[in-house]
Amino acid sequence: MSVNREPGRTTLASERPTSLLPRKSGRRRPARTFALILLVGIFAAVCLALPLFARRNALTAPVKLGDVIISVAGYGVVESRDNLDVACGVPGSPTVLEVVPDGSLVRKGDLLVRLDGAELKHGIAAQKRALAQAEAAVVQA
Repeated sequence: MSVNREPGRTTLASERPTSLLPRKSGRRRPARTFALILLVGIFAAVCLALPLFARRNALTAPVKLGDVIISVAGYGVVESRDNLDVACGVPGSPTVLEVVPDGSLVRKGDLLVRLDGAELKHGIAAQKRALAQAEAAVVQA
């Protein structure tokens, strides 16, 4: 029991006048509602404005159904992975008549270099004459 300041009257704590109790009315509800509406508004503004900022510097093109074409353009040097040196086994210094152009696609058996065989033919003819003379010398002996 609590004592009221009025003389001759006592009241229980549960019987206090409502003007002395804190209000449980909807004062906080409008503030919560306003905060919720404000947050939803900010979220909507960000969601609507974000694509506009993202597309500002982007290169775009309309989407079409079709084949994909992949091409690369640039400057540089292309070299083969495996190089093979070709050496001439012919004695002397034969004259080169024809060479396959640089960068040509070649396969096994393709002609790469054509050499002048006149000097070799003369050498073969001289060797044949020497052989014939040696065989004749054997027969005479």
